[in-house]
Amino acid sequence: MVPRRNRLKNKKEFEKVFKNGKFFGGQYCTIRMLENKFSVSRFGFVTGKKLIKSIVRRNKVKRRMREIVRLFLKENKIKPGFDVIIIAKEKALDTNYQKLKDDLEGIFKRVKLLASNS
Repeated sequence: MVPRRNRLKNKKEFEKVFKNGKFFGGQYCTIRMLENKFSVSRFGFVTGKKLIKSIVRRNKVKRRMREIVRLFLKENKIKPGFDVIIIAKEKALDTNYQKLKDDLEGIFKRVKLLASNS
């Protein structure tokens, strides 16, 4: 589980990132990212009902994405000061954990969200 201080918690925070955040796409997921005024980066995870009908499959993808972010945070790879929403694409259902991790890591590197010690 992603630590509480690293989570986007309410609808207002999600809406702010969706409205003002920059969009970056990958093969299996996309992110919206916005700078915040905090000493930590916070994350939210989204899987769309329209794309992924089954709640079980949506939750599986979200659990995988949360675990990837949790490990990045644990290893101090994430730079502080950003709000990030990770949105799963339909393709994420049919991929394995490692490919999803590589995709997210690639996006994070492209947007310079990963700290230089990684």
